[in-house]
Amino acid sequence: MILTYKKNLGTFDRMVRAGIGLYLLWLVFIGAIVGWWTLAAFLFALFHLVESFLGY
Repeated sequence: MILTYKKNLGTFDRMVRAGIGLYLLWLVFIGAIVGWWTLAAFLFALFHLVESFLGY
């Protein structure tokens, strides 16, 4: 089974998602987010960064 997905993120959308991901990672690494929110923010940031780099 072959799946073909069409890229549906434009350049601006990819830049915004990358910015959100980098900002969240920065907040996590400086310790501004504490508790279990740290893990949630880290995973959300990684999701946005991967999505922005892949464009899907």
